[in-house]
Amino acid sequence: MNKIVLNFNGRLVSETPFSGDAVTIGRGPGNDIVIDNPAISSRHARVFKEKNFIILEDLGSTNGTFVNGEKIRKAVINSRDDITVGKHQLKLSWEEGTGDFEAGSESNPAAVIQSLDKTMVFAKDPGKAGAGKAAVGGFAVMEGGVAKERIPMTDRVTTIGKSSDALIKLKGLLAPKVAALVNRSDRGYVLSSPDAKKPAIINGNKVDKPYVLKNGDVVEIAGITLRFYLKK
Repeated sequence: MNKIVLNFNGRLVSETPFSGDAVTIGRGPGNDIVIDNPAISSRHARVFKEKNFIILEDLGSTNGTFVNGEKIRKAVINSRDDITVGKHQLKLSWEEGTGDFEAGSESNPAAVIQSLDKTMVFAKDPGKAGAGKAAVGGFAVMEGGVAKERIPMTDRVTTIGKSSDALIKLKGLLAPKVAALVNRSDRGYVLSSPDAKKPAIINGNKVDKPYVLKNGDVVEIAGITLRFYLKK
């Protein structure tokens, strides 16, 4: 059986049959592959077959879809590719003898993408392009119960909360599992609050929409105060 395999931190989460029809991935319950994590958008991405190729398409997600470390909008993929959405990993897995839905004689990957969208666009990942010059952002802890005092953010997605995978860990029984997410994208470091009723306060103002952090911004969330910094 051909399938799409979902993993988290090296552990198998699910296996979804794939026949070539579109398979959607997202946080919403109507998706074929549901990932209940705030880093995943309601409709995050989809996988489908076009001619002899498998296409992965990002559906305008907040935190992006990555193939072999590169942020994509559309890409031709195969079973050798490493696909990342949020902090989850996806892999194509083909039943022995069925082939890999790869190069057909009548088309090539670029032509397939162009026929779908006229152009194949790869967004730049600040952690990749110009890595020697890209500024690295982070938070300096001003007050609150966080173990570290200066916390650089080098991953594509940084979690603030009590969850086991949070970089900035909160303490206390009432601390939320995910208080905020910071996405390192081509726009910079973008902070979002998954709970609209408990938004972050940035420079004294409540912010209930994704916000591009600037050097020196003061962020108050879930009982801690942080100052954002950029370092060349």
